[in-house]
Amino acid sequence: MRLLPIVAVILATAAFVGGAGSSVLEQRQRPAAAESRKQGGATVLGLVYQRDEATLRRLDALTLRPVGRSRLRVLSSGAHSFSPNRRTLVLSSGEPWPQLRFVDARTLHLRGTLDLPGSGWPSEFLWGSSSRLTVLLQGREARVVTVDPQARKVIGSRPFPGMAVAADTGGGRLAVLLAPAGSIGGSRVAVFDSEGGLVGIAAVDGVQAGSERLERSDDAYATRARRPGIAVSPDGARAVVVSSGNQIAEVALDTLQVSYHELSQPISLLGRLHDWLEPPAQAKIVEGPYREARWLGEEQIAVTGMDYRGLKDGKWDASAVGLRVIDTRNWSVRTVAEDVTGIVRVNELLLAFGGNWPEGSTGTGLLAYGPEAEERFHALGSRPVGWVETAWPYGYVARADGQGQRRDVIDLRSGSILGTATGPVSILGS
Repeated sequence: MRLLPIVAVILATAAFVGGAGSSVLEQRQRPAAAESRKQGGATVLGLVYQRDEATLRRLDALTLRPVGRSRLRVLSSGAHSFSPNRRTLVLSSGEPWPQLRFVDARTLHLRGTLDLPGSGWPSEFLWGSSSRLTVLLQGREARVVTVDPQARKVIGSRPFPGMAVAADTGGGRLAVLLAPAGSIGGSRVAVFDSEGGLVGIAAVDGVQAGSERLERSDDAYATRARRPGIAVSPDGARAVVVSSGNQIAEVALDTLQVSYHELSQPISLLGRLHDWLEPPAQAKIVEGPYREARWLGEEQIAVTGMDYRGLKDGKWDASAVGLRVIDTRNWSVRTVAEDVTGIVRVNELLLAFGGNWPEGSTGTGLLAYGPEAEERFHALGSRPVGWVETAWPYGYVARADGQGQRRDVIDLRSGSILGTATGPVSILGS
């Protein structure tokens, strides 16, 4: 998902920072040659990059090498989504204007394109009936667009004042977390149903969100930001908004009633990262907390993130939140793993990871948890992990050690390492 430019630097950095991982279960080191042979012939969809161009290809699931002749040239691509029957793949772009491309997922033939109103990047999708797809655009303004994916036409478009800083879907609902434009203040949650209809907007004044410029002599674009996380329950009945303090907001998505709960401990840092973390050359000085939340099972919420304190002697000063699990039955909080900075949900699994920079630093490897936050496996030991892509049952783990194009291929059903793949590709999967 693409987020707003004002917080994009937070997310970009979060993919590469963390601490030394703590092992709970021994890594499955067994070479999976026999298992790999059983999986021979399996393919996944992905984008193959060459210079400024991307091509949609079918890839060997274990090597990520293109197979077959089917291909589709894509000028640029952001978020993607498969239809519920997985027959249609929707690719999105925000340059020079927001656009959707509808692709036959079997043949890779382009069925058609659709230009969307407004500006920004499509970042979240909610499929309703066969004739409804709801799309969130994130950019200088927040906008939700409803389209007919079969006729490829816009059904409705609704802009919102302020900026969308996070969103989640569940149970046929889309919840969008809105922040004031150009400032930090009370947040709002806009709720949509599966047909793209606006259920309503709930004021969540107790949770601060947004960004503002800092007056600094060393950088005219220095920014302070607060980016809470939002998670929608699997049944679509409620959403929670998680920030860095010890208070969490709960929104009933039918009535839009907001309630606040005191957590047993704040969702704040576990330890400061080393100050040698080099910021990207184009990065702006960012200060403030970033949180990411995902529902885990029926009653628990997984939370991770980073706390940023800007630059210190030319280095990032930041702290990892680790992986925390909130039990909504009593609002207790427990730390499941330290040094985690990113999470991905796939099927019933929650994948957690983190990794330090530069090359040679340690990280968390890949951790997998079930619906009750029970650990399923821990692969790759303390290897630093930058990001994870999935195409069930495969996980593709990108290293955060200067070898971002090198992916460890993991069987997500067992945690077995199936091999290593290399190449400038992006997986289009779960």
